[in-house]
Amino acid sequence: MKNFSKRMITLLIALAIGCTTGVISYLEVFSEADTMLTNWIYDHTFFLKADHRITIIALDEKSTAEYGNYPDWDKSLYAQAVSILSENNAAVIGLDFTLAEDHSGDSSGATALANACKAAGNVVAAAGATYESPTEQRNDPSRKDGTETPEEQPGNVTPKNDANDPNIDLRGADASMKWEDRKIDTLLFPYSGLLDYVSIGIVNASQQSEDGVVRNAALTIDYDGTTYDSFAVALYRAYQDAHNRLVVLPTADPEGLIGFHSIQDTSGCQVISFTDLLSGSYDASLIEDNIVIIGEYKEEVVNDNNALSNFIHPNQNWQEITTQVSILQSLLNDNVVITVNELFQAIFFAIMAALFYLLAVNRKLWVTILSHIIVLSTFISVGYALNYYGYRLSLLIPIIVFPCIIIIELIQRTLVSIYEKKRMEWTLKMYVDSQVVDAITSKSPVELASVSERRHIAVLFVDIRGFTTISESLEPEQVVEILNEYLSLVATAISHWGGTLDKFIGDAAMAIFNAPNDQPDYVLCAVCAAAEIAKSSEALRQKFEKRFHKTVSFGIGVNCGDAIVGNIGCSSRMDYTAIGDTVNVAARLEANAKPDQILVSQSVMDVISPYVASTLIGPLALKGKTKTVTAYEINQITSLPERSSRSRKEHLLEKTILHSETR
Repeated sequence: MKNFSKRMITLLIALAIGCTTGVISYLEVFSEADTMLTNWIYDHTFFLKADHRITIIALDEKSTAEYGNYPDWDKSLYAQAVSILSENNAAVIGLDFTLAEDHSGDSSGATALANACKAAGNVVAAAGATYESPTEQRNDPSRKDGTETPEEQPGNVTPKNDANDPNIDLRGADASMKWEDRKIDTLLFPYSGLLDYVSIGIVNASQQSEDGVVRNAALTIDYDGTTYDSFAVALYRAYQDAHNRLVVLPTADPEGLIGFHSIQDTSGCQVISFTDLLSGSYDASLIEDNIVIIGEYKEEVVNDNNALSNFIHPNQNWQEITTQVSILQSLLNDNVVITVNELFQAIFFAIMAALFYLLAVNRKLWVTILSHIIVLSTFISVGYALNYYGYRLSLLIPIIVFPCIIIIELIQRTLVSIYEKKRMEWTLKMYVDSQVVDAITSKSPVELASVSERRHIAVLFVDIRGFTTISESLEPEQVVEILNEYLSLVATAISHWGGTLDKFIGDAAMAIFNAPNDQPDYVLCAVCAAAEIAKSSEALRQKFEKRFHKTVSFGIGVNCGDAIVGNIGCSSRMDYTAIGDTVNVAARLEANAKPDQILVSQSVMDVISPYVASTLIGPLALKGKTKTVTAYEINQITSLPERSSRSRKEHLLEKTILHSETR
């Protein structure tokens, strides 16, 4: 039954942990922190590297040092790059930078670039979208009737939408606006002379995550009745067409987006400085059959190894070109990321948490910790594997819950240990005096074996008069009932007066005062305890006379003096008791006491005489003693010690008034 109860409690705790974990997961209580941690872990996976079929032509610091700020370059430089790539059989060429209409007089460069793109026949140029804010969508009357302003038409873009326009965010729609709620304000197309010779791809057809990094993108954008591919889709489509392969786009989610792995490590692909390409210092033949993307790229951002900074501010390492590489790679490998359903995740985490608790409970500590490490490592590995195959599983909840389960299990183990210890002490106190239990439980077995000392103590013996005769005439159950009530009365009185109940000896009991702890007025306390026993016996006598027609009375003896007090016995069995002549005299006084009589020795009387009324019994010849012992009968306790504290006096006075008078 006991084991069944333990198992039920364990199962209930496991159920509570599982349910709590599931609810926290489903309600996304830690959604922001979960997104940050999960994304950071997945973004720094060793196997997430850029595809070798992709080459980046970097508009880097080396190039700007050579040619100046790249938005101001003569477009003939781009024309040279396109020609080199085309001559070396690049499968697709992507121009991932703004080529808007300008009025700089660079007509020859623009014409050269258009001719180069025409000759190549496989160039995808970037177009950018600006999105209305929710406020603009509500307040713009032209949007209510579906009319559009002239500058929104393709190829008719105003100069305000240039490459440096802060209103154009290449990351796409802000995370505060759901993708399905966004509305395009304008599209920034390449200049009109280029449009006939390139495919168009929208670079910012995407949705930011809560941390500012783009991990979801649209495949297409509808604008002015026309559907435009995103930049990555346009590159993918051109690459498939170049190899006469079927273009198969993944199914978007209900919001019209696909998820993809945000790749930070570009070591898997070729990264070539624009300057090196034009100067011929790089073997351009290596880009044969590659998808080549020309765009701004900063090597120092990719190589930033500040893990803490990257975790807190992951968007600081964001680069538009690596986002395009990430989307393109997901399309090439047919490996888009699907976020696991929230309900499924919640159920999965709930089951895992409950099972992990059941695995950890009642195990050795090192087994619990090792199990935690193994399970958590396995979970993260499974998360990595699922992420690699396109399933995004949140990681924060298990990372939080599993250590909490260990803490809960350790707390439970500690509480159970404390409870078991207390229960053992409570049980032990049924057999051994509470003061003795407190003393021995605070010491080691070696210390206990050596605990014995000479102390001045008071010893009290009490015994039922005529108990043998009573036992002969009653049933055993009735005898036990009388004995238990009597011993309970004795134990209560001794406890009231700070004594230590040494032992029960059949129908007798022995108590010592001033051991194991020091006790003020211990001789007087022993006599007060005796008086309380005598006083309380009246009610017990009346009860037993009424029920069993038997009279119960007591004989009590009290003595004081030096004795050896401590653990007496062997290593396998010890008793805490007092040994010496002082104990023997107290036992003999009790044996000589008449029913309801309290006998004390001269040594006791020397201490308590100012506080009691007594009768001299005279010298008694006690069994086993060569000399007689002067004995006194205690009649009444009359006063209290002046040296006692006020609280102590009130305590003694209360007990004296209630219990000191004898029959």
